[in-house]
Amino acid sequence: MRTSTIVLILVGTSVALYGLHYLIFADVTHIFLWSLTSLAFLPISALVLTLIINRLLSERERRMRLEKMNMVIGAFFTEVGTDCLA
Repeated sequence: MRTSTIVLILVGTSVALYGLHYLIFADVTHIFLWSLTSLAFLPISALVLTLIINRLLSERERRMRLEKMNMVIGAFFTEVGTDCLA
């Protein structure tokens, strides 16, 4: 899916849910305050999510690097070991 499609789906879902909330409670003030609270929490949420994703990606990269290093070390000692045994 393209990014613009995902954005449209998310914004459309948000508008539909706010519309449903208005139809049920008919309280625009509560919707505004709830939106403001959610907007205020957004930077904290983005920070936590960024830190978690960064940590996961760093760990994955470290594991891949170690796996490649182990393959190189294994190939090196296989060749050296063969010469020593001969």
